[in-house]
Amino acid sequence: MGEVIVPAGGGKGPRCMEPISHQGDAVLYCIEGPMVVNFPERLESFLAEPEESVFVPQGEVYQLNLEADPIRAVFSVAPTF
Repeated sequence: MGEVIVPAGGGKGPRCMEPISHQGDAVLYCIEGPMVVNFPERLESFLAEPEESVFVPQGEVYQLNLEADPIRAVFSVAPTF
């Protein structure tokens, strides 16, 4: 479990985190947003407003934000054994 903060802006475009994946299912809960969860390998994105969550299956590559607004979210990963 942890917290992720992605500040607003970024020079020539919106700021986002590097693509990441986990060895377990993850849940992202948006505290401040809106938060965009981008799945680059599937060419899909989901928008989560504050108090909404997004499920990320094990091994799925994703990245956060891709918007000009700052985001703050908490996440939890349930590792598989």
